[in-house]
Parts: sequence; structure tokens; C-alpha cells
Amino acid sequence: MNSLLPPNATPFELAIEASTERIGNVPVPVGDLWNPGTCPIEALPWLAWALSVDDWDSSWPEETKRAVVAASMGIHRIKGTVGAVRKALASAGVGDVQIAEWWQFGGDPYTARLTLTPEAGNVDVWDAAERAAKGAANVRTHFEVKVRSCLAGPINIAAAIQSSECICIEPWAITELSTTGTLYYGGAIQHTDIVSIYPASWSPDAVTELNGVAALFIAAALLQRETVDVYPLQLQ
Repeated sequence: MNSLLPPNATPFELAIEASTERIGNVPVPVGDLWNPGTCPIEALPWLAWALSVDDWDSSWPEETKRAVVAASMGIHRIKGTVGAVRKALASAGVGDVQIAEWWQFGGDPYTARLTLTPEAGNVDVWDAAERAAKGAANVRTHFEVKVRSCLAGPINIAAAIQSSECICIEPWAITELSTTGTLYYGGAIQHTDIVSIYPASWSPDAVTELNGVAALFIAAALLQRETVDVYPLQLQ
């Protein structure tokens, strides 16, 4: 061992030097620790904290975690802009997203709309998109998330009810629909008082495409004694 102590060092001082020498042999890959691509996975959450990552989910796959950390500094440089929101969504692994600000679709001031086309029912993707967008946008902006449904095949929405008081059926309100199959809305009800059925209504800004031999059916089969109100589909 090459000692830095003077020749008159005591045995105690030499022992202390020998015991602390081992710390210098511990590898400290500082460059790797600050690199999102080479940082050990167990240390990656700490690097994310150091780089002010706004949204973090421990259940993300490793490639998503590294992508979010790598994009953090670029997002913070332009934070509060639409470009920052796009970068945040891309790094979080969210698929095709359309972003519209309030003045583009006639919404309330300082609102924005995210229109997604993920797999049907993938609520985790929708939540991830909203969290990523909020983290990259300015504080005053509020987001609404829409999902554009692409339907290939039959969709059946029905209700069969036997009741004795009051029934009100309101299927979902669809704003955009593209279908190549058959779409059914129906209600079969045995009732003794009042029935109101409200099948889906398309909003004024809806885009409805019926391709091929697609067909729309709206039906109500009622055994009714008094009053019934049926509101079939309205394409506005």
C-alpha cells in the first residue's frame, strides 16, 4: 500500500489508513447513474426524482420508465406548451392521441381535449394519458379525455326488465362511431306504470361512418299497461 502518511505516523494512524483504503476500491459509475439508458433499474426511480419526472408508475415496463426519464429534461424546457404535452404522452407509451385546445372545438376557456384510439376498454391507457398531459401542461389547463371507438362486428345493447314502478333506460351517448358490422339498440320490458327509453343520440359534432352492409336497428318490445315514451336514434 502506498501511504500518504509521514514517516513518523503511529501504528494507529496507519491502521486507520488501511481500513479506509477499501472505500477507494468500490466502483462508483457516476456517468452510468446519470444516464437513463445505463442507470441500474433499481436506481432509476431516484434518477427520475432527480430529473423532476412529474408522473411515475412502478408498474411500467422498464423501457417506458427509461423513456420517461430520458424525456424529462426536454419536456421541462418547453413545459406548459402543446409540444410538451405531446412529448409526455409519447414517452409514457400512449398511442395515437389528437390534442385540441378550447378555441379549436368551442369548449370552455383553458380546456383541452385528448382524443385517443387505444384498445377498447383499456382504462389504464386513458388514465396514463390524462396524468401525463396534466404534468406537462400549464396549471390553468383542464383536460377531457375522449375515446374514438372503432367497431368491427356486431354491437348489442339491450335491457330486459320486469318491474312495477318506473323505468328509465339511457344507453351511452356516442360522439364518434365507425362500424363495419351491425349495431343493435333494444329494450324488452314488462312494466305496469311508466317506461322511458332513450337510445343513443349523436352529438352535433359527431362523425358517423357506416361502411359496407352495416345496419342500425332500434327496437322496443313492451308489455305496457299505461304510458310509454320511446325516443329512437337521432342523427343531428
